[in-house]
Amino acid sequence: MGALCLLKVAPTIGQIVDAGAHRAHTIAQVVNLLEYCLVTGRDWWDLMLTISMGMVETVIDRLTEVYKRQNPARQALLFNRLLAMKATLHRLTSSGRGKAVDCHSKLLLNAIATEFKALLTSASGLENTPCDRITAACAIGDTDIVSVLQKIDSKDITVDKKLLRSTQQLTQWIAEYALYVLATVPVQGQMTTKPGVSILYDASTLLILRQLLVIIKVFGEKEPLCLPVFTVTSAGLDGLSLLYKLLTNIWVSSVDDMYVKLEDSIVDECILLPSQILIRSMEYQPVTEGIIGKLHSRQAMAFQFDNPPGHMITVATFSPGHPAEVNTRSLTDKIHQKHDVVRRLHLGVAPPEELKRCTRCSCISLLKSPSNTPKMMAWEQRWSRSCLCGGLWHKVVVP
Repeated sequence: MGALCLLKVAPTIGQIVDAGAHRAHTIAQVVNLLEYCLVTGRDWWDLMLTISMGMVETVIDRLTEVYKRQNPARQALLFNRLLAMKATLHRLTSSGRGKAVDCHSKLLLNAIATEFKALLTSASGLENTPCDRITAACAIGDTDIVSVLQKIDSKDITVDKKLLRSTQQLTQWIAEYALYVLATVPVQGQMTTKPGVSILYDASTLLILRQLLVIIKVFGEKEPLCLPVFTVTSAGLDGLSLLYKLLTNIWVSSVDDMYVKLEDSIVDECILLPSQILIRSMEYQPVTEGIIGKLHSRQAMAFQFDNPPGHMITVATFSPGHPAEVNTRSLTDKIHQKHDVVRRLHLGVAPPEELKRCTRCSCISLLKSPSNTPKMMAWEQRWSRSCLCGGLWHKVVVP
């Protein structure tokens, strides 16, 4: 037996109010319901029908204020869910594609940071754990990563070499993402909606990126095979050291949610970066697509039960200095590369293995794990129930 509840909420029911009061009341109600979803874990997608494009920024600001009022433990608990919710809200606007991608990237960075820090142990049993030492060393503006390694006593940190070899695809993605973020510095004033630009205003995310680069450097001392691979123009160039230096300079100048006015010398170094290290185009799948991206479209749409639109994926390709290119591709095409969103693996143009696809953002992943190391299996288990965006998986049969 089901139950039907009818709620009457003042002052919009049975009263005459002006447009401004009605909008303010609607925003307040939407924020309250989103808070409820944030705490309970209930799905929030039906609330998107009540949010217009002009309300998105206000709703996100209100949610952020509520989140910041929580204690640190609760903030850590709700962090991933809040980012997934923000990504959903940003997809409602045509200019929010970049911020939605950045929210998705923050989800992955935070998850990788948690996983990598769990691998670090101290050989001598010092009072301060390796994670505490890395956090303290990155809290100051030292731009020399070698000096940071000396401060944290990297020789005392031990990691299982067998586990490190299976993390190379994740360390490669971190390095490439850091390169892409730095490549947006020269265009941040002209392309404010470009993916990566909002990261420049986020001091906490820049700090996580710097910590990850230090951890990767520690990993490289134990097992060089896990280091990211750079295509450099000079044989003596240390890619990780250069990335850490530039990110630290930006982190020192960053102010959350405000335009960053960097020194000309920092901007010049970021302009020269593509001539020193090859920066590849990055493909992202969780872009404005599907029904959620067309809720407020004026074009008529027709849907039919038990008749899915097909195995289509909307992929956004972002290149440094160029606007995004959005293309809709089929899982059955034999031309474009497919990417595993969880493992950050290239699956080839025709993956032979069974796939699972997110019902929200259309990202795909291998159904069966190709790894046999405990840590990588634990990483994959983290996303066994849902995608990074919170959407549920469903099996895809590609002919």
